[in-house]
Amino acid sequence: MITLSFDIVQTLTLSIFFFLIGNLLKNKVNFLNNFCIPAPVIGGLLFCFLNLFFKYFNIADISISGNLMPNFITFFFTTIGLEISINLIKKGGSVLFRYWILCGVLAFCQNILAITISKIIKLEPLLGLMCGNVSMEGGHGYSAAFGLTIENLGIEGAVGVGLSAATIGLIMGGILGCPVAKFLINKYKLKPSSNIDLSIPRYNRNLNRFGSKFFRNKNRIKNNNFSKTITPSVFLEQVLLIFICINTGEIISRCFYITFNILLPSVVTCMFSAVIFRNLNDKINILELNFKLIDFLKELSLGIF
Repeated sequence: MITLSFDIVQTLTLSIFFFLIGNLLKNKVNFLNNFCIPAPVIGGLLFCFLNLFFKYFNIADISISGNLMPNFITFFFTTIGLEISINLIKKGGSVLFRYWILCGVLAFCQNILAITISKIIKLEPLLGLMCGNVSMEGGHGYSAAFGLTIENLGIEGAVGVGLSAATIGLIMGGILGCPVAKFLINKYKLKPSSNIDLSIPRYNRNLNRFGSKFFRNKNRIKNNNFSKTITPSVFLEQVLLIFICINTGEIISRCFYITFNILLPSVVTCMFSAVIFRNLNDKINILELNFKLIDFLKELSLGIF
């Protein structure tokens, strides 16, 4: 059997290749397109089956690097935070509040079910908890963070169990969730409106005196925050902002652990720092956020992840 061990760059190359293969298959196969199966899921499953085939018939043992996974998922959640505005949340009203309550109830039920089943099959309850909402709702970022905490308590394999559960949840969510969403869209005849602007309108007001000249952009769009063209300068401004939020979130996470001995996953603190900046930016207008570019970076990071 041939042993193939891919480093970070090779794994990234392989990921992009299978992502494009998945996108090609989705466009060519009507079944996949009609049921809205995501291209990353298609490409990822194809790689899984190929890897299984090679290993089952003792052809090759493929080992890939997962070192970039936390970075991509943190990048993704940070871009999510930049899209969260208090004004938009207010528009959700009681419907959004009820949705949050239901999500909390679901998370609680997931943990109860996971612990109950783990006791029935005589598995360590903390390992069972890793298969609950930690992995099902928190994903790989939460699984890695909380898994390390559980392993520090003497429970071996918590990170591996959490990452495996998160991977299965990610795949099944893409396979089952997208067709259900398409069914509901068709059932209620929902159609996107080109008139909807999810961004906060910008008025002609001066930048706050604390705003850096680096962030000044004269080519602003009065009606929305979508720039007509994406220049290298605009691209680097948005990426720099995301990295600043990520580094700020990492610092917050470490400070909480050192001060209160409480482990907050960096994906949470990074998203929180992005939310704070977004709503502060809505007030004092530090930087013109290009939501079209941010959304592109969000989809890109999630797809490669």
